[in-house]
Amino acid sequence: SGALENLNLSPNPAIEQLQLQFNQLEELAYTLEVYSMAGQLVVQQQYDAFKGANTVILNLDQIRAGFYILRMTNENGEQVSRKFIKSERP
Repeated sequence: SGALENLNLSPNPAIEQLQLQFNQLEELAYTLEVYSMAGQLVVQQQYDAFKGANTVILNLDQIRAGFYILRMTNENGEQVSRKFIKSERP
């Protein structure tokens, strides 16, 4: 437990991709969800985390620039949320 507390998002703001990094004490399945500030689910994807350091690349091509909330929930029901910004390409 508490493994999700060390979730890091980078870069933030992000343009094309968001990298999620976290350490895991055991193998667990996760659901990644991205919500707009209006509460609309814009991305949902499953991920199997392994023991140790995990890196997940989230492709942001399909979502508009703006503020979003990333929510990760593991199979034990533990959940963490992080805010991030999707920027336009310069």
